[in-house]
Amino acid sequence: MERLFRDALAARVMAPTTEALHDFVGRTCLGLPLFDPPSA
Repeated sequence: MERLFRDALAARVMAPTTEALHDFVGRTCLGLPLFDPPSA
């Protein structure tokens, strides 16, 4: 229970920005990978 409470509190501090959330949603809707592949 303690870990769940701690993780819930950390989510407020470490939450992604609105721009990042829009990017994730857009990529998911278009069927694109969520993260760019590493460049070689």
